[in-house]
Amino acid sequence: MNTAKKPKPQKKTVEIIPPEKNKTSKKPEIPTRLLEDFVGHVPNLFMIKAIHLWENRFRVNVWTQEYQEDRVCPDYNIVKSYFVFYNGKRIIDRSIPAKPQKKRIF
Repeated sequence: MNTAKKPKPQKKTVEIIPPEKNKTSKKPEIPTRLLEDFVGHVPNLFMIKAIHLWENRFRVNVWTQEYQEDRVCPDYNIVKSYFVFYNGKRIIDRSIPAKPQKKRIF
């Protein structure tokens, strides 16, 4: 009586392909001097951070740092935030303005 033999499992090969160095594209950045001119003077300024979203659009957050008498660590807040378009020469504000509130009598 002959029994059928199980076929041997074949070894799977995994090929690791290193990432190409040419494919890493550098994200566009807004020069620091232009950001400072765009934001203007902010008391207790800690940092201005421009985050690239897509194409030439950025989210610009303005951070402040405040020390308070009863705290050990400083308090960090985003006091201004902008949605901007940067064309390589100047920054254009594309933020949506807040809706004015209607004055009610009662």
